[in-house]
Amino acid sequence: MYKHKWTVQTVPILVILALFLSACTYDSFRKPATSSEDWALHLGDKAPVKINSDSSYNIPVIDFLNDKTGFAVKQKYAESLTLISTKDGGAHWNEKKLPGQLVRSLDFFDANTGWLLIQEDCSAKGTIVCSKIRLLQTKNAGTTWTTKWQASSKEDNSHVFSNLHRLSFQDSKNGLMLANGSLFITRDGGSHFKPVSFGIKDFTPLYMSFPNSQTGYVAGSVGKDAGKLVVLKTANGTRNWQKQLELKGENGPLSSLGIQFVNERTGWLLTNEEGMLSGDLYRTTDGGKHWMKMSTQRTGRPTPTDFRLADDNTGVMSLHPGAGPIEGGIRITHDGGKSFTDVAPNGVVAINQVQMLTAKQIWAAGDGMNESGYLLHSNDGGETWKEFYPVVHPLPQRIEVFQ
Repeated sequence: MYKHKWTVQTVPILVILALFLSACTYDSFRKPATSSEDWALHLGDKAPVKINSDSSYNIPVIDFLNDKTGFAVKQKYAESLTLISTKDGGAHWNEKKLPGQLVRSLDFFDANTGWLLIQEDCSAKGTIVCSKIRLLQTKNAGTTWTTKWQASSKEDNSHVFSNLHRLSFQDSKNGLMLANGSLFITRDGGSHFKPVSFGIKDFTPLYMSFPNSQTGYVAGSVGKDAGKLVVLKTANGTRNWQKQLELKGENGPLSSLGIQFVNERTGWLLTNEEGMLSGDLYRTTDGGKHWMKMSTQRTGRPTPTDFRLADDNTGVMSLHPGAGPIEGGIRITHDGGKSFTDVAPNGVVAINQVQMLTAKQIWAAGDGMNESGYLLHSNDGGETWKEFYPVVHPLPQRIEVFQ
């Protein structure tokens, strides 16, 4: 992970920066641009780029099927959604307007068939409150969408970072959806859903991972005060569940920031002891029979927003600083989660979601200083990165100043 170092570079640069910063303090300079007249300054061989705040958006979710075909959602928070897609590995992008104001999950089964979970009828009075939640399906790569399920929204939008892996479709018929605090299953592509029963009193599912249509894992809280965290497994398509792991926080309620299995046997669980900004990363390599604590992770400022596995030992974790000024970025492990190395390029600290297709192929969605989202790609396991969306926006470089 890089550290900010303030060094003298050249006299011309200092003169330019002195004029630019004459009316600004160090703190105000680091704040995101809020005016259409604000500038994003890039030093080196990149020319300054003027930022138009009217185009501000973030990219919360991505879903790449392979190194060529991928989808993502641009979100103008609580206002509008846009689907962006590529068929040539990010060289060109197609954009299509979407219904809804907040995106909750995106899952494509193939290049044409996908599902989208959205919230709408939202109002912003402090916390965003939305009255409706809908599941949409497309069969033509997002050109048109059909409502498959809808309900009054019971989602809690007060959390800055929420679970965006709410959908898991193994094929065009069999899928699961985590919405309104319940897990739903469909066997007909979403035309009909039924709630899943876990057989445990006061159990609330938080995260799920289904490596296939029959085998799945759910991490959830137990008790009216959500004091315990348990992991449940099904081997017969949600008909029966077996408790595999039960944990309790030492200083407060224990929740989770994710569970992910790369296959039926190997998976990760990240806990979160609320109020302590700390959690533990656990790994299993025998289908959940045994879990081993691999490392302790900071779970707030920066907050782990996503983690994905490529194989038994290789995985990535994305982090977002929230209000900052805290470093986030992208971290990678090659030892099953015992240790992580920062691989984010300079200036990239706020990552919403990361996807590891192979040990070399990584896609990430981040937030820029000017509140505009971007997509990054690495084809060498994070050693080098290229920004693929928006195509014309260069990666920001650190500005080193001597006050």
